[in-house]
Amino acid sequence: MAAKENAPAVVHLLLGCMAVDAGNLDQGRVHLEHAHRADPKAPLVANNLAWVLANSSPPNLNEALELINLAVEISPSHANIRE
Repeated sequence: MAAKENAPAVVHLLLGCMAVDAGNLDQGRVHLEHAHRADPKAPLVANNLAWVLANSSPPNLNEALELINLAVEISPSHANIRE
């Protein structure tokens, strides 16, 4: 189920974070993009995807900034997103 694009956002969020933790930003990005498509209003997904995009080679700073601004707009009092 996790390998399918239509898996729940939380599944892709977890797989994406695990891939990033293992040092695989490309695989992490793919899962986080699936999670974002499944739930475009999830601030933690947007935050983590923004981090991956900003830290990829080459970085995609414009899209990362759009995503982090979205995350802050959705959840302005969430301390982890503001850091």
